[in-house]
Amino acid sequence: MSNLDAVDREIVRLATLCGVRLFDAEVLARMLRNDASVCATGNRYVFKKLRGMVMLYYQAAHRLGDAHATILAQSLTESLCTLRD
Repeated sequence: MSNLDAVDREIVRLATLCGVRLFDAEVLARMLRNDASVCATGNRYVFKKLRGMVMLYYQAAHRLGDAHATILAQSLTESLCTLRD
């Protein structure tokens, strides 16, 4: 398992614990704006950790540039879909 696989698994686990619908673009945007109301369980600690991990992806994508960011985003989406099923 690569380091990104471990991160992906943790993101799915935290999203499940928190009740955050990661595949809903509006929910994801609100989460990135630090809107904890998207967390169905009200668990602020889990929300904070989840948001931080997703932010790491965004920061990495920004540093890598557009071409690599697209690949990273596709990889995350595929990984999350696989882990969610």
